[in-house]
Amino acid sequence: MPITHHLNSTFILTNSTKLELEKVVNYPNPFTDETDITFFLTQPGKVKISIFTIRGLLIREIEQSEPLDLGFNFIHWDGKDDFGDDISRGIYLYRIKAKSIDSNHTVTFIGKMVKSG
Repeated sequence: MPITHHLNSTFILTNSTKLELEKVVNYPNPFTDETDITFFLTQPGKVKISIFTIRGLLIREIEQSEPLDLGFNFIHWDGKDDFGDDISRGIYLYRIKAKSIDSNHTVTFIGKMVKSG
């Protein structure tokens, strides 16, 4: 007589990947008037971009009111400071902070961009 086995299995899929910022680039770089900062999020998250002069002076903050989705995203910057004035030619630093919506995990990326005209 054959032996029969019955297996009851349950599979639960979870997102085990922690929040990461990947493939960060601003385009165009150098830029003349405006640029897009693109990046890949491994989880949905709240994103804030801070833009600094090469000397470290904060000139602009861009914060998304809603969480951004998993995958490729971009944030447009019009090349103006917090007062609405056009910035001068030169080298600028940008800091992207992303915070997971599921936890308090935060990741940061710092990049460089050039305004040429």
